Amino acid sequence: MLEPQMRTLPLLALCVSACTSGQAAPKPLVPESTGPTATAPKTLFLRNAFDTDPSLYLGRFIPDGTALDQIDESRGMQTQCSRHIQYKSVGGGGVLYDELYNASSGASISAQIPQVATISAGASTGRTVRVKYTIDQKMISYIADPDKYAACCARAPDQCPAEYIGEFVSGTGAIYYTSGVEAGAKLKVDPPGLNVEIFPKLEVKHGQSWSRGIVFQEPVYFGFKLYPNAAGAPDWDCASESVPLSSLGYYFVGVSPVVADEAKARDDAMLNARKQVVQFVGEQVQSGEVTVQTQASSAPLQLQSQSWVEGAASGLASLVQNSKTCVEKLPMPTGYEYRARALAYVPNASVDAAAALLVAPVAK
Repeated sequence: MLEPQMRTLPLLALCVSACTSGQAAPKPLVPESTGPTATAPKTLFLRNAFDTDPSLYLGRFIPDGTALDQIDESRGMQTQCSRHIQYKSVGGGGVLYDELYNASSGASISAQIPQVATISAGASTGRTVRVKYTIDQKMISYIADPDKYAACCARAPDQCPAEYIGEFVSGTGAIYYTSGVEAGAKLKVDPPGLNVEIFPKLEVKHGQSWSRGIVFQEPVYFGFKLYPNAAGAPDWDCASESVPLSSLGYYFVGVSPVVADEAKARDDAMLNARKQVVQFVGEQVQSGEVTVQTQASSAPLQLQSQSWVEGAASGLASLVQNSKTCVEKLPMPTGYEYRARALAYVPNASVDAAAALLVAPVAK
């Protein structure tokens, strides 16, 4: 109890000295606010060139690790798996939107934005703008054949980065920017026919003053949205008890027992996941949801036999992908021991092949 009092005495003495001398205590320095108070979604981006047909870029993948301020449609790459991504156009209904978009360096220059506020985005720094627009239509992508798409990504994971350009939006409207200084100094003359009540020269929103930049009064595709690669590994937390879901396949979480060797813990976790695959596929076969055609008598499924399941799990090793493995290092009186958790994935296209292996013809 004495230590806190001894620490506060010098502060009290300083306060008394400042008060008796008639001098005000110095005010703490407050850092100036920079940038907008709202952050654009990490999926919405301004294009670096507006036009009326961006279908050439739909389905292109963004290379993993691309900095936020470098992402625009020109960074998208066409891969061998992009051919499975098709699109359709849908009407927008003429609804008025007011949204925040990320803008790459190239998009900022193309949109004639003199200075774009920066926002913090993890390890990289991005730019943000406001787009107020009346939507005309969207160009939306879809996977034409999920099984073929998943198989393509399984054969060539480097051809399927984590995100791809999945949607473009078209409309009429204006781009707003904030520079962190007094806005309105260099505003241009209003274009003829512009409704300045809807698109004023200067607005305050998200705690910032926004100046109107370029205006597009004819419908153009000005922005795009990134879609996550459904065939890629999800952002799974090793401590999570939930199992990710995918329309392109099935995930399983395998857990190892505590063992003295880290490599064995990893192997045991994947073996546990493959055992779950055996149980899952076996139940699909028994229920008739998966039909297997064989040329001879089939091996009976022995899902209640641990030794049979373990042997079958070893045979499925080539069909079960290891998406992620985490190892927990546990201190013990004699040293360290290890426990692992593995996220395993089976594409839809591999389920039939797994079923065929489980009921392979009995050797005579």
